[in-house]
Amino acid sequence: MGTIIYLVSPIDIAPDFLPIIGWVDDGLLATLLVTELTQIALEHLNKRKQSGTSTADEPITTIDA
Repeated sequence: MGTIIYLVSPIDIAPDFLPIIGWVDDGLLATLLVTELTQIALEHLNKRKQSGTSTADEPITTIDA
């Protein structure tokens, strides 16, 4: 939540009017946001898989190759 607020806030560590520095700052924070959201989603899916519940009424199936 804090990362999203920081990205849309006009107050920055490196303001966007500085050609490259401001963009790199926002790019790194966007990467951090995506990484954190992915980790949270994977933890949620693993927890759901361990508890035996799924998003549909069907049981979770594993396909081994």
